[in-house]
Amino acid sequence: MKYLVIGCIFTFVFALSSAFSNAVFSISTVLCCLMIIYLKLWDKIDITELNIRPVMIAYLIFWISLIIPSVLLGDKYSIIKSFDYFYYSLPLIILFYMKNIINGNIMDEVIVYSMSSSVLFTCGYALACAVMLPFGTRIQGFYGNPNHFATLLILVLPFIALFLLEKKSNNFKMAYLFVALSLGIVGLVLTGSRGGILGFIIGGCIVGVAKFCCLKTLNIEKIKKYIFVFVLLTVSFIVIFGNLNGGFKRHYDMERVYLLQSSYAMWNDNKILGVGLANWHNEYIGEYILPKAVEPSLDMPHNTIAFFFSTTGIIGGIGFLLFNCILLIFLYKQMKLRPKNIYIQAMLWSLIAVNLHGFVDVGITMKSAMRLFSGLVGITLASVYELERLKL
Repeated sequence: MKYLVIGCIFTFVFALSSAFSNAVFSISTVLCCLMIIYLKLWDKIDITELNIRPVMIAYLIFWISLIIPSVLLGDKYSIIKSFDYFYYSLPLIILFYMKNIINGNIMDEVIVYSMSSSVLFTCGYALACAVMLPFGTRIQGFYGNPNHFATLLILVLPFIALFLLEKKSNNFKMAYLFVALSLGIVGLVLTGSRGGILGFIIGGCIVGVAKFCCLKTLNIEKIKKYIFVFVLLTVSFIVIFGNLNGGFKRHYDMERVYLLQSSYAMWNDNKILGVGLANWHNEYIGEYILPKAVEPSLDMPHNTIAFFFSTTGIIGGIGFLLFNCILLIFLYKQMKLRPKNIYIQAMLWSLIAVNLHGFVDVGITMKSAMRLFSGLVGITLASVYELERLKL
């Protein structure tokens, strides 16, 4: 049974992190759900426990704030899409339960090896594409867009990075994580995603500062290590971007501004309920596209805040902001209580990175990103719950 659980978790986390196959994800989801039902984990592990309740409240606020405007608009497709966000969040519950089945150290090993393997797989393919394509081409790997690839990477790389920097382990594991992190950063750079790379770097800097503020005693050597890593990343970002197609400034940058203007006009005409989660594209091309805009095929404004305000009005927009604020506050408070918990630090890093990237791209509106994000939240909650049970 133990090895079956380990296999299920490894496959499920790998499928979430790589998001290259819906079939693998679906099969691993069914296996994990059957395991939870067979072991009746809801009788042994309480997901509504007081210590982690704020996160469940945040998700409820988010779901309800999307469902209410959709129902009030009476738009069938928007209602379906609002419930999709609930479905995309199920990895939170699955991984929360699954991680608490076996001894924590073993689960930590399984999770970090699964994440690292997914990065080696996806970024190995991306590197092969980069070799075959003209130099400077933005690489999208298995995905439909380089920014989508970057979104998944900036969610999972913080966990690999912090396990490598913080966890003392055997040489093989350290080497495996180092190769995975290095290849992951190369893959992120090859996407040419300015928002993704900046989100990853800034998120890491913020978490580094927050971590050292939470520690009662400062480790100077560790601070130097963090500074060196992020200076290296920043310099690499500047140097490499100068050689990518378009460099720092690209011909479509003003398109983002036009999209924001269109989204604001859309919200201004539909302040309370928005135009509907499923209707942004039709409203955009039908009425709100600006004469200077050149991308009529878009289905969202490349800004998550603008998307939720324009499609679900004040109700959904504020719900999305509250969702992120509650998660941010919860993670920071938990970091202060448990400054050595790697999952909390990594989740805070991922949260900041994906939201910064979301200012200029899809963020968690992308199905695979929302699934992975929620799965990582579930793992983090499980680590908090586990330590609370052990009174650590």
